[in-house]
This record gives sequence, structure tokens and C-alpha cells, in this order.
Amino acid sequence: MHDLTIYPRADWMRKPIIPTAGYDSRAGFAVQAMTPRRLHMEFSAWVERTRMPPERIQAIRSVQQEAPNEVRTCLEIEADGSFTLDTISFVVS
Repeated sequence: MHDLTIYPRADWMRKPIIPTAGYDSRAGFAVQAMTPRRLHMEFSAWVERTRMPPERIQAIRSVQQEAPNEVRTCLEIEADGSFTLDTISFVVS
């Protein structure tokens, strides 16, 4: 079994997963702003858009159904397989 670490949005703002003192600053960039968003993924549109084969669709549904409650809650997994992701956009200059 794998350990699961879920990073709340507040952590992204304090310690971004893409560090502001990392590769971006070495390339001469500085993070000017970060905008967190919630991205809703409608399952049937997502698998159609990505041309997902039926066996993978079934595998994803199986993983979703067997996921721990913490994961199901965090991803807001719905009965039809739709889910919501935390995203963040960075503005660099």
C-alpha cells in the first residue's frame, strides 16, 4: 500500500509544489502571482476527448470506486465518475 499525501490549496500558496526559488528563478523568472482553481472534469466528456479505450475506462472506474473516502472526498468523485481537481496557475516574469 502507498502513502497518500494530499496537499491542501493553502499549502500551495505557502510552499508551492513548483518552488518559486527553484528552476524558474535560475532561468531568470520570478513568480508574480498564483491563482488556485477547482477544475471539474465531466467523466464521459473527458474519456471521449482523450479517446480512452474501454478497458481503461473500466479500470479508472474501478480505482475510483475502491479509493479511500479521503480521496473520494478530496476529488469530489461523483456517481458517474466525474471528479474535481485542484489546479494552480502561475504568472511569472
